[in-house]
Amino acid sequence: MTNKGSMREKTLKIERLVGYILPVAIFSLALWTLERQIRHLHSMYVLKSITSIPLSHIELAFFLTVLSYLALTGYDYLAVRHINHPLPYKQTARTSFISTSISYSVGFNVLTGSSLRYRLYSRKGLNLRQIWEIIVFCILTFWVGFCFVGGLLFTFYPVKLSDYVPEIPVPLNIIGILLLLSVAVYFFFSFRKLNFKAKGYQIRVPEPKIAFLQLGLSSVDYLLSGSIIYFLLPSNPHLTLLHVLVFFALSQILGLISTVPGGLGVFEALMLFMLEPYFGTVDIIRPLLLFRTIYYFVPFLFGLLALIFYEYQERDEFLRKIEKATYSSLSELVPQVFSILVFLGGVSLLVTGALPSDPRYLHDLNYIIPLPLIEASRLFGSVMGVLLLLLANGLWKRIDGAYILSLAVLLMGGIFALLKDFDYHEAAVLFILFFFLLPCRKYFYRKSSLMHQSFSRSNVTAITLVFVSFVWLGFFSYRNVEYSNELWWQFGINSQASSFLRATVGAFMLLLVFGIAKMMSPFSKDIHIPGTEEIELAKRIINQSEETVGNLVFTGDKYLLFDDKKQAFLMYGVSGKTWVAMGDIVGTSSQAKELIWDFYEMSKLHQGRAAFYEVSEKYIPVYLDLGLTLIKIGEEAKVSLEAFTLEGSASKDFRYTIRNVEKKGYWFEIVSGEAVLSLMPEL
Repeated sequence: MTNKGSMREKTLKIERLVGYILPVAIFSLALWTLERQIRHLHSMYVLKSITSIPLSHIELAFFLTVLSYLALTGYDYLAVRHINHPLPYKQTARTSFISTSISYSVGFNVLTGSSLRYRLYSRKGLNLRQIWEIIVFCILTFWVGFCFVGGLLFTFYPVKLSDYVPEIPVPLNIIGILLLLSVAVYFFFSFRKLNFKAKGYQIRVPEPKIAFLQLGLSSVDYLLSGSIIYFLLPSNPHLTLLHVLVFFALSQILGLISTVPGGLGVFEALMLFMLEPYFGTVDIIRPLLLFRTIYYFVPFLFGLLALIFYEYQERDEFLRKIEKATYSSLSELVPQVFSILVFLGGVSLLVTGALPSDPRYLHDLNYIIPLPLIEASRLFGSVMGVLLLLLANGLWKRIDGAYILSLAVLLMGGIFALLKDFDYHEAAVLFILFFFLLPCRKYFYRKSSLMHQSFSRSNVTAITLVFVSFVWLGFFSYRNVEYSNELWWQFGINSQASSFLRATVGAFMLLLVFGIAKMMSPFSKDIHIPGTEEIELAKRIINQSEETVGNLVFTGDKYLLFDDKKQAFLMYGVSGKTWVAMGDIVGTSSQAKELIWDFYEMSKLHQGRAAFYEVSEKYIPVYLDLGLTLIKIGEEAKVSLEAFTLEGSASKDFRYTIRNVEKKGYWFEIVSGEAVLSLMPEL
């Protein structure tokens, strides 16, 4: 058993490592491919050329995007009817839009989309089995439409990819036939009403009526999203809508397989590769950038705002019911909002650090500011950008140290933006963000160390992809500068490539040092069954507490987590990846909130998930801050012993139970408080 457990743990570690490395590797390969395709273009020329697309085409792209996401909301609307738990369209549409818009951009669609659906649907009374069926239904709906439309296109309108990829023939018509056969099999199962079981859950194939609606919705969604790129491209008599739909299908499916967030870079590289025979490179890059913005980025922002507003509404309604009015204001979402804004501020600093500055500004600036200060500002501007990426995670988790450092970094980032090339637009944004964050000190109450905060796989992947993009953008911008070792030591107004190289090394060293320090600084609290000294400490805390649930610690099967002042503790157990805290904190401490966060962070550092079982209303706002979902499992009854009686019709069940027990030689008795002490040894 030990060997099997060790092998399983090693396998899980390898899977996690691959989960981190694979998206970054594919993304890097896609950027390398893009660089080879567009190396002859100037980055500023590409951005300026976007304005040449007619406004009517952009408006049409937005209109088609709205229709596409409306079709996507139909997935969930059909799903809740398939499981015989119909919800109003407004609720299913909101859940569908939030989960789809965010998962499309964040990546790991099955993971992020599923977790968001679980969080939103569980609050509407759906259980885990029902939510699982909805998730599977939505996934099937997407693939039914893709296989049908893709199968028709590949079978009857195949594109000879061997013209673009010499010696690598791709039999698209065969692939198309297989896709159409898979749709036929799906409908065969639907008409025969066959069911399947997976991981203990039953998967019911929808009835034919719903299956045909699935096919129609997903096919329309695919055609709408694929048409957006076609209408953004310049007209070409040799390129039809069907061509673009075939290219779109191939690029989309490979982008999904890559697990890169939104297929970023992978999708663009493949589309650029297949459209190259019809257009110049800039004519392809232009619509692809607009498509990425219109179909992914804009819905992502709206979806994120909708999620934040929904969380506020749910929290506000619940906390009002339990009379926690101090937490019922929109300002409680301040940490999440500033976390997003600070992350985007870091992205902005890195992007401007990778792009060349206008030489006219630099020559004028050199008369006012010494050259060493300009060079230092270029270096530290990028370093500040990386720091903001790292601090955003701490702001989300309300760490006071992240708040203080974010203020300092925003202020310095704005100053460096002015000093490096007088970028007053970027500086103004950073300064405004600084002044808005300044009065929000009270919302960042955690006294935790920044090194103890956990970073999820999505956090790490996002930061890594931003840094890789920064490096790629810089090398693309300065690709005409021939590399030599002397570049590292060149300083001057016309040596911006050298400044970028130094900034890249500085930013990389910061990430490297932070990563090593994070790996070498274990969490201060270890996991072990408590010894005699800790049991005695827990006993002293329990005796001073009014709650009796703390006595469960004497069963000896629970781990204990004490606060720094040894005035309170949490008892918990670990089952698989789930860390379950038994009840609220036992004892009283000024660090109660931090103790709850410590437990949550410990579970994350050990790749686990936290759950708090049988909690009271006292710390519910903190649990909500953690992003946990409240689920009512039962109720607690407290009986007044002085007024309790077995007489009357209300107690007939008690009397029946007592009679059955007495027949077995037992008896029921209410013992006075004084008599309890003499019974304690026996109890």
